[in-house]
Amino acid sequence: MIDLLTIQKEVLKNKIEKGFNTTDIYKEFCLAHEELSEACRAYYKK
Repeated sequence: MIDLLTIQKEVLKNKIEKGFNTTDIYKEFCLAHEELSEACRAYYKK
């Protein structure tokens, strides 16, 4: 079984390799909120 710390390291490594934001936590929360809102709307409309 893979642990949470290993997953976090893999996510960070992938973000760095792809050139994504790794320092602006506020932006991360905003983007996550946007994606979750879209998913919620799609679920609600079905």
